[in-house]
Amino acid sequence: MSYGRRRGLCPVSPYAIVLVLAVALTTSFFLPARAEAAIADHTVPTTSPSGTTINLFDYWVNSEDHLSVSGSDGINKDHRFQFKDQGANDDLNRYTGGSSPRFGIVNNVLTGGYPKLTNSWDGESLGYLFDSSIQTGKISHMGVTGLLQVKGGYYEYDCSQNYAAYNANKNAFDVYDAPGVKQAGG
Repeated sequence: MSYGRRRGLCPVSPYAIVLVLAVALTTSFFLPARAEAAIADHTVPTTSPSGTTINLFDYWVNSEDHLSVSGSDGINKDHRFQFKDQGANDDLNRYTGGSSPRFGIVNNVLTGGYPKLTNSWDGESLGYLFDSSIQTGKISHMGVTGLLQVKGGYYEYDCSQNYAAYNANKNAFDVYDAPGVKQAGG
């Protein structure tokens, strides 16, 4: 069988191609397991105390680009409260410009277990942000485990001490022995 000479390329046997593919596929199958095992060696013990529920919500405001922080669709569509990075027209959705909180946005008492905007902001319930309902622009992960540690008799999670990543396959956080953020000035 002649493989012919192609200009600038060496002849390649079909057997060599099959061998390279077999090695590549085998390597791609076993290396992720090894990498996961190496990473798992750096996880720290966590607890999920009875009587404590952690729910995780993923919101987006732009159906074309889920990583965008600007948009009027997704979870923002048809709601008074808006997630925005800038350009808000009213105090409800405008950045304060500093570390001072804005008071009077929600009622002091939950309604039906959820915060509710005050009447000056039309009194809309914010339950759609925190319940398990299916909403455009929201994915709910209910009953997530594995985030908290016991320190000094208290439950805590400190991102300056431990990086945490949500693992959808386990509906739990993997918490690692390295910081998730650097402390300011450090």
